[in-house]
Amino acid sequence: MITNKTYGPLKGITQILLPVLGALYFGVDQLWGLPKALEVVGIIMILDALLGVWLSLWLNSQIIRGTIDFIETDEKLSFSLNLNDDPTILKEKSKAVFDIVAGGDDLKVPPNG
Repeated sequence: MITNKTYGPLKGITQILLPVLGALYFGVDQLWGLPKALEVVGIIMILDALLGVWLSLWLNSQIIRGTIDFIETDEKLSFSLNLNDDPTILKEKSKAVFDIVAGGDDLKVPPNG
């Protein structure tokens, strides 16, 4: 298990450092004829893919998901938040993602008064 503090640097390594390193080795190989470019770049990309999948699985385990349901009457516009999991685990998560299942731009908020 990793922490949110560790996630950021690992994400940077996965999204930036390893792809740049692979491209750099491949590009320099074309100029200087470095040994086994295909093998080196292949290993870098395999490590990058494995790290990316692992981080994605970890991140998804940290997110609680749910929906926002809008209820519109002549008097007011209200909404309810519905979690897909037990609400008691909310304190253990680092992110929440809510899909809007009803409404949108056509919803009208009544004027104050």
